[in-house]
Amino acid sequence: MSNSPASVSEPPADRLGPALAAVRRRLSLLRWLVPLGMFLLVLVYELGAGPWLDAQGELVWHRGMDIVFYGLLGPALTAVALWLLGRWIEERETSELQSLALARAREQAQAGRQLTDDTLQTLFAASTLLSALETHAAAMPPGTLERMLSTHHELDRAIGRLHRRLT
Repeated sequence: MSNSPASVSEPPADRLGPALAAVRRRLSLLRWLVPLGMFLLVLVYELGAGPWLDAQGELVWHRGMDIVFYGLLGPALTAVALWLLGRWIEERETSELQSLALARAREQAQAGRQLTDDTLQTLFAASTLLSALETHAAAMPPGTLERMLSTHHELDRAIGRLHRRLT
């Protein structure tokens, strides 16, 4: 096994690297897009609606539009940017958790296969040893052969059960 269980429970920096790099890229993009978007909105308002409202001579409307524009649109754009950031962070955390769960499941499956293989090899070796000892049954103390045959029979049953379970 190349990965130990400790390496899965505590993700190393190189596993988090690509996910963090993606979040950094997105944050960098937001750092430029939010101010640029706000600037473009202000520019459109000040060059379009602002002069038109000034030409109407309605100071109340102009102040009302300023409040609506600067008081609502700026915070709304910021809220959308923060919402997007939250979603991106959630996606990163979810994908990282899925990656960790998959790595843990692979390690457990590998450990299970290794344990099963080791168990089968040990049982088969014990069964082979008992078969070899049966040839020397005449030299054994009374009752030993019966216990050995019983043990051999149980080992063969265990091997059969493991084999059926694996296939």
